[in-house]
Amino acid sequence: MESWGADWRPPDQARVVDCGDRTLLPGLIDSHVHLTMGGATTSRENVERLQREEPDTLALRAIGNALAVLRGGLTTARDCGGRDRVMVAVRRALERGLFTGPRLLVAGMPVTPTAGHCFWMGRHVAAHVLSSPGMANVLAAGVDTVEHVRHRSRPPAANGD
Repeated sequence: MESWGADWRPPDQARVVDCGDRTLLPGLIDSHVHLTMGGATTSRENVERLQREEPDTLALRAIGNALAVLRGGLTTARDCGGRDRVMVAVRRALERGLFTGPRLLVAGMPVTPTAGHCFWMGRHVAAHVLSSPGMANVLAAGVDTVEHVRHRSRPPAANGD
């Protein structure tokens, strides 16, 4: 949008759609989701479920959650981490039109120090290696963003994380 207001007029070549008394919003974005999670009553239950479930079950949950995100008015979601390569596969299936959902940006498996935040679904890397040159290229195959979880190295069992 370049301008708006009471005296604004569309360019001659513009297609105008009259929405009547309705409000038109641009696409909304959620920049931190975990589509393979959901339905558990506590963080600990989510962790336990994600550790034991098969990747195909996680993918099906992610597809259902992606549709719910779209129905909630979000047109883009950034999934900040999940087990295995589930979210890369879900994003590719969405791009191929196999299901309906929002545009997805996926981080893949989180990269975390041993016993760090989300260690149970990510790659364990010594803390000093996380910032080494070339690390992002090694980790980024098929993902849109590499999620480095560097600053939280507490054991998850003590905090329900």
